[in-house]
Amino acid sequence: MDEGRWAKAVLSRRSHRAFASEPSPETLSALEKTAKALSGNEITIEIFDGSGGNPVSAGIRKGTNCFAVIGRRSDAAAVAGYAGEAFILECEAQGVGTCWAWASCDRSAAQKLLKSGYKLDCVTPLGIPNDAPPERRLKPLTQLTGLSESEIAALFPWQKSALEYAQIAPSAMNKQPWRFVVSEEGVAAKRQGLMFALHDCGIAALHLEIGARVMGKVIKPIVL
Repeated sequence: MDEGRWAKAVLSRRSHRAFASEPSPETLSALEKTAKALSGNEITIEIFDGSGGNPVSAGIRKGTNCFAVIGRRSDAAAVAGYAGEAFILECEAQGVGTCWAWASCDRSAAQKLLKSGYKLDCVTPLGIPNDAPPERRLKPLTQLTGLSESEIAALFPWQKSALEYAQIAPSAMNKQPWRFVVSEEGVAAKRQGLMFALHDCGIAALHLEIGARVMGKVIKPIVL
């Protein structure tokens, strides 16, 4: 993990729904290597040129035919969120815009692109952004942790950094379905809600890890 590079991507990344063009062949080649490195027994990430039929809804995401499909084993939702967000952040670091999509894609078409044994987790378009997404709407850390402002101020710098990076993690419909549990050993993302919540907590767990690492603390990402 290049935490400095991905930390910048966390801060700059937004969901994009319109694109000026597809990524360059060189960039796609680099992203193919990232997708392969992040894939394993529990999850798979595969990149496609959808010129013959893109399962990402063209009515919502225009301007590119490139997309990535993320699949997972049935019990690996948190892992898919964690690894999928790592891929998303690498895309951002490479100047490629993305958007987590599930409801706004042709799920049956995307499912057919996956290897046997994997269930569709999400799809994201890949392209050079051509829109101006709105600013994030975030829940306060007091609500996300159950801690008072004075208690948050008294945390170790790495704990505060972890929380701040996780606070801006993307989630389905921006529900932010998590609560962060802070301890001396680490910070965990605890699921609050049902649909997509475990997947989203995997995303938040990666952000917690990156936020701690930029302050020199290596923690194990935990989803409760």
